[in-house]
Amino acid sequence: MKFLRILLTGLVILASLAVLCVLVLVAPAVQTWVAQHELSKQSGVTGTVGSVSAGFGAVTLEELHLESAGAVLTLPSFQAKLSVTDAVLHRRAKVTSLVADGWTLDLSHASGAANAASARDVALLLGSLLRPWDLPVDLSVDDVEMEGDVLLPSPSATGATHMHVRLTGGGMGAGREGAFVVESSGDLPAMLASTVGAHGNLQVAMDTPRTFRRLRLTAGLTGLAGSSRGVVNLSAQAEIPHGGGPEILSVQLTRANREILSIATHLPKANERLDGGWKVDLRDADIAPFAAGHPLPSFSATGSGGFDADLGFESVHVTGLMRGNVSNLALVSPLLARTGAMEAQARLEFTRDEHNLRVSRLEVSLATSAPLGTIRSVQSFDIDEKTGSVKLTQPAGGWLDFAFTALPVSWIPELGMGFSLTGNEASGEIVLTPKDGGFILRPKSLLVATGVTLLKDGRVSARALDLSASLEADLPTGTWELRLAPLVIGSGGRQVAKADLKFSRQTGDDPVVAATGKWTSDISAMAAQGLIPVLDGFSEGKASGDFTASLADSVDLEGNLVIAAQSGRSISSAYHLGLDPGGAVSFVVPLKITGEKIPTDISAEGTWSRNADGNQIDLKLTGSAATTGDLLLLAAPLALAGSGRTRGPRNERDTKAFWGDWTGHVVLSLDKLVMQDRDLAVVGGVFDIDHGQVRLTSGHGGPEHHNMTNISGILAFDAAGASPYTLKATSAPFEVDAKTLFPVVHPDDLPTIEGHFSVAPSLVGAGVNYQDLVAGTEAEFRISSTSGIVRLLGANVGTSFHERSAPMTDTLGTVGSVVGGFLGSQKAADLGAKNHLSKPAEAALDLGNQLSEIGCDLITLTARRTPEGSFTLSGVDMAAPGTFLRGSGTFGSAKGTALQDQALSLDLRVGAKGKVAELLATAGIAVPGKDAQGFTLVSGMIHFGGTPAHVDATSWQQMLATAANRAQ
Repeated sequence: MKFLRILLTGLVILASLAVLCVLVLVAPAVQTWVAQHELSKQSGVTGTVGSVSAGFGAVTLEELHLESAGAVLTLPSFQAKLSVTDAVLHRRAKVTSLVADGWTLDLSHASGAANAASARDVALLLGSLLRPWDLPVDLSVDDVEMEGDVLLPSPSATGATHMHVRLTGGGMGAGREGAFVVESSGDLPAMLASTVGAHGNLQVAMDTPRTFRRLRLTAGLTGLAGSSRGVVNLSAQAEIPHGGGPEILSVQLTRANREILSIATHLPKANERLDGGWKVDLRDADIAPFAAGHPLPSFSATGSGGFDADLGFESVHVTGLMRGNVSNLALVSPLLARTGAMEAQARLEFTRDEHNLRVSRLEVSLATSAPLGTIRSVQSFDIDEKTGSVKLTQPAGGWLDFAFTALPVSWIPELGMGFSLTGNEASGEIVLTPKDGGFILRPKSLLVATGVTLLKDGRVSARALDLSASLEADLPTGTWELRLAPLVIGSGGRQVAKADLKFSRQTGDDPVVAATGKWTSDISAMAAQGLIPVLDGFSEGKASGDFTASLADSVDLEGNLVIAAQSGRSISSAYHLGLDPGGAVSFVVPLKITGEKIPTDISAEGTWSRNADGNQIDLKLTGSAATTGDLLLLAAPLALAGSGRTRGPRNERDTKAFWGDWTGHVVLSLDKLVMQDRDLAVVGGVFDIDHGQVRLTSGHGGPEHHNMTNISGILAFDAAGASPYTLKATSAPFEVDAKTLFPVVHPDDLPTIEGHFSVAPSLVGAGVNYQDLVAGTEAEFRISSTSGIVRLLGANVGTSFHERSAPMTDTLGTVGSVVGGFLGSQKAADLGAKNHLSKPAEAALDLGNQLSEIGCDLITLTARRTPEGSFTLSGVDMAAPGTFLRGSGTFGSAKGTALQDQALSLDLRVGAKGKVAELLATAGIAVPGKDAQGFTLVSGMIHFGGTPAHVDATSWQQMLATAANRAQ
């Protein structure tokens, strides 16, 4: 537009100068002075001319410089061949040749007012040229050759964009159609291709030597995005229809025989507005050349409508209807990655005045196979093109109404950590309103979705969920705040969880998003949906908490959690979590669990990450006290998080370890560990977790005063093994004083067993799954001593005789109460002879004394703890010179009962040599013959019951009493 205006203006000035110069017929210096004088009289144009030379057959100008509204035309040389005399005297301007090379038209600094004026002037000029009024001369042009450069403004506001233009042709005159070839090439702004070109034809038809009928320009534009995308063709035509009628101006853009854009209007008269119509058929491939290489979503759009505008296009009014479809919106924003293909229909009406766009109507309906919803402007609004700010006609009202009737839930962006939603459609209505240079979003109705399924890494985590949310947002300039208050999750008419959430970001370059929230949930409803693992003792109750977080490349989260079961148990924590850009999580989670014998008070600190091999953890677990039940309670959700399991049918075989894909390093340090029947002190160790095993090193802990050290072990998993799980663990031996198990009840009593014992613990287990492993794991204690005193066989037989005289009773009482170590067998025999006892009876009395205290040089036994908590005693061997006690038994597991008060059941066989063997034979309680080692054995097993604090030796006493009474 600017180029045509300035060029045509220049041509008129040149022609006038040439005529004046010929008339005066003076020297070139005078002609130059006259030309400069005429330039100075032109309104809105300033310029200089180097020299002018006009003769009867040609006009030559040198160094012409014109400026208008920031546009500059520099013309080094201009030559026109024509009969000046014929033009002046007969008004016939027959131009045989017109040459202008090397000119430059600089529009890089032209003002906006110049743009509008150029458009207006060109429109008026076209109308004037075509209307049937006489030109001042009869015009014909035989040959034109013009070549130069056009400088356009650059979007970066630095430098200019360069275009080279060449115009050749001629043959214009009355009754014939002039044909001109237009060629151009150059570097356009970066939003287009680096280099573009145009090649076209300009046709000019004249009805008479002084009137035009039609101007037609057709051109092919190449290089917009490479030749592979095809040529875009431009066609513009202005003409007066045959037979009269309004003058028509039409412009078309076509590509591959498809009309992209079509505009038609009448040519205006002065002070008249343009009035016409438009059509578009636009696709993403048509926009791609202007996208600077950025990928675009797939779309197509068709539409039509009308427009009217003033001559300078300073005021444009447009109406129309558009239809189209779009897909692959992830290229616009990652938040739209899950959005499917959509169809859209839009009705619009807007008016553009200077830098203001007033939209009086905007209605958009969206659909897939069914309607999705509508976006509608509630009232007229203005958009400032410079600032982008929106101003409402009625500031107190709303702006855009978003009404969703069936928005697919699957289109909601992923929630993070592998979670996403799918299922039915959502409905609701929200209103967007401008405020303080930004916007606010307020709900007109709740956003509701039913039958929603929650997915974790593509697998179903929960189904049949009902969601509702009240969505609010404040979006001032440079900052925003989003609120979901409340967000309610339900299922089957039951509320599962409820939360009030807020997300915000402040102004500035800091991209951190702050998040806060409070929430409550129903434990049983959450567990029923599989949203949380079922914890022992927490199947009913409530969970609640709050949190604050900062979200950027890294995430920092801290909050409080309380889980309160109906049984009275509770879990509470004030936690802190961090997520680095690589996805690793650091955490400090202190936990307090109440409701058991003592509260568990521990802290978990470490890092967690997930890679191709699974979950990787580095954990330090410390605390003042914990129960085994609470530790197993916490282990269950970790196993589930690693795709393992800790629950299931007892006989169902595991195909993967219950710790799933967890690997890493765990350090445990507890001041006190409370088990079912005892407390362990200073418990700890290092656990190295791998896919096929868990290895314990540096373990320690045990009952108070009996701490075990150097505990090591391995829990292995082999899916192909007879029992997939195998467990073996050992500890360094520790020392135990027998008095802790066999205490003295009365100060004058002696302990049943006396001495110091070495205890070597071990743990052995196997199972087809986690529960079977726990049920099948047994603790084993190998106990030994190289010196000790055993007082199990002490017995007072004298009180068992059926007939007793006073002297005999006194004698038997004395014999039965004196320790065999101080009363020799001879002394007891003398007392028996004096009181006329038989030999067997004397032997029975003497055995009670001889075996009442046995000094052992070796004591060994193995105590194996069963899964139920009781002990089996095997390999019991108490050996002294010439005497032994061997057998087996059990030891009870009554919960809450001290070890010394647990039920004892022990069956022992007694063997002896020498004097004791003779007494056994004499008393008649010996097995005939001797064993391979030469020991005489007591006939039958001797049973001991009671408790370690009160050993019941009734079986032994009855054996001696029976022998003594039978013999007597």
